[in-house]
Amino acid sequence: MARILIAGGFNRNEPDAPYDPEDSLDPARKSFCEAIGRELISRGHTYLGGCCQPLDAVVAGAAHEKAVEDGKNPEVCVRSYLTKGTKQAHEWGRIRLLLHREKERI
Repeated sequence: MARILIAGGFNRNEPDAPYDPEDSLDPARKSFCEAIGRELISRGHTYLGGCCQPLDAVVAGAAHEKAVEDGKNPEVCVRSYLTKGTKQAHEWGRIRLLLHREKERI
């Protein structure tokens, strides 16, 4: 099956307002994100996502729950990525830390 990337976040504030993670997932959006996570796993796909936004946590959490419910290994079908110095948003599935290497100057 496919590996499907879900990336991004929500900000229901005005476009120029600062991002507030506590104000980002109203009940309808949260329900939608949970449905995406569950459906990906139920169809046999692997979820790929970040690990730094509330959206990431909701989708990964629902995907993890569905994987366990279906007898699948969440470490295999729920994969998230985090960059060095970024606050981790969840602990679901397998999380890989991406390290950026600086290019050598000539």
